[in-house]
Amino acid sequence: MSGQASSAVVLGADEKYEIAVSYGTIIATGALAILVCGTRLCTRMFLLNTFGIDDWACLVGLAFVTVFNGIGLAVVYYGAGKHIEHVSQEHLSKWFMLYYVCICMYLSISFAVKSSILLFLRRVFPATYIQRATLGMIVFLVLFTISGTFVAAFQCNPPKYAVAYGIFMYQAVVIFACDIVMFLLPFPVLLKLQLSPARRFALLAVFGSGVVACVAPAVRFRSLNFYKTGSSDTTFVGASSLYWMAIEYNMGLVAGSLPGLQPLFKRFGIFGTTNDATGPSSRKNPQFSPSYQLEDHSSKNWGSGRRGKGSKNRYQGESVLDATVMGERSSQESDEARIVKTQVFTLTHETNDHPSETKPPSWGTFNAKYR
Repeated sequence: MSGQASSAVVLGADEKYEIAVSYGTIIATGALAILVCGTRLCTRMFLLNTFGIDDWACLVGLAFVTVFNGIGLAVVYYGAGKHIEHVSQEHLSKWFMLYYVCICMYLSISFAVKSSILLFLRRVFPATYIQRATLGMIVFLVLFTISGTFVAAFQCNPPKYAVAYGIFMYQAVVIFACDIVMFLLPFPVLLKLQLSPARRFALLAVFGSGVVACVAPAVRFRSLNFYKTGSSDTTFVGASSLYWMAIEYNMGLVAGSLPGLQPLFKRFGIFGTTNDATGPSSRKNPQFSPSYQLEDHSSKNWGSGRRGKGSKNRYQGESVLDATVMGERSSQESDEARIVKTQVFTLTHETNDHPSETKPPSWGTFNAKYR
């Protein structure tokens, strides 16, 4: 732990590898998160002219994750990836201070990322089970984050939390379980969509990108073994845990923002139109909307056949209609949703009176509406 100045130390190949992977992973995934989330937020604000609570949550999550990425780069600079005997005392003290900050921020950043995804799912999918499941998860994660953060910030003396394998593993398992639940939630709804195979694959691939965020916490299980073994070379063996945390956070934001780019993709023809469904159900059932038409379902008139004036022509582009997915719209509502055609007929009334007594013809006009 003592050490020579870090500038005079010749690093081994394993140290150079860990440092390079740490820098590369944090910078690459952080840049990707900024690009994808920034594009999603700009699409919502400027293309759709709307900005919901899930967008604000995404913005807050991106800010938290970007701060973590900056701290992560500082952690690498001050010794992560190096063997502890190759880290100077000055750098080691700063490394431990930043390490403590990361521990305190860990659950808060995780909650910021997951809450943005859960709020997005609540807006996109009106299915009852998704609404209830996401709300329950938000409440659970609030309690879990508060309790875990207090344990981390107000450690006992000596601070056993910093080296307690059981606590870290417990948190990692809970976060991994939440990731799996969030990843699987929309698939029962998505599988009911009547789409061409290409469109179905594209939509499932976009929502399925969250599998990367699920893999990261699973891999982190292995990186936590140094807590179990009691290794004193924490600066070297803890580097992998650092960059896998960065992957988890950044890719979580990316996975949660990719579906929000659908309106932008559709404008460039990547998803095509929303009326390209195939199959007998889309041709035979006039009550079934044949595509994954997307629309904001936050209106109070959700599920009714008509919209209020406030929501007329309002398109936010992100919600799967219940008629599209669930097929619950009644025939009356379906009829009301069709285009109204208007024709004008003119009737002439003739009389047999004497020409001198002929009155001006009377004209009647009426409008007949046909559906």
